[in-house]
Amino acid sequence: MVALEYAIRYPDKLQKLILCSTTAKLDENEIANRFYKRGGEKSKKAFLNFFSQPNEETKEEYRIYCVPYYSGEKPIDEAFLFYKRVMFRMDLVSYFYTHLFKEYDCRDRVSHVHVPTLLITGEEDPITGVENVNQIAEKLGPYCKGNVIIPETSHNVIWEKPKDVQKAIREFLIHTPQ
Repeated sequence: MVALEYAIRYPDKLQKLILCSTTAKLDENEIANRFYKRGGEKSKKAFLNFFSQPNEETKEEYRIYCVPYYSGEKPIDEAFLFYKRVMFRMDLVSYFYTHLFKEYDCRDRVSHVHVPTLLITGEEDPITGVENVNQIAEKLGPYCKGNVIIPETSHNVIWEKPKDVQKAIREFLIHTPQ
């Protein structure tokens, strides 16, 4: 979201843009439904609880019932270890999830991006969702130079299949004129 927002605000500062696991709008119900599809009612509930009332208790439920679905093929233990290394400042998490998360929507401004853009997302990403990336591709129009959906991956697509992501990026950088 940060790179997309930067590209919208400062289009003259970029020559090319790569967006990975990015969405123009975070829709709480869509994400909850994707977690339900991957992990059932417990995952959906853990997501909704953490994003409506982030605290240590709901964070732990989120870690148990949602974090495993940030990764597709990687063992669940590796996802847990990665998540444990992430530093959480609950005041920032709380502000992001209870304000910015619900308010952020740049779908009507994506068409302001006028540089060649590569989109990459995981096929099973519960946060971004393939349908949201497809909406960005549509809004970019001729500036979308690739919409790569990596099979059997989730939100951590770069970590899960780094060679596939590197190949897509390399081809985009080498073969896409500015």
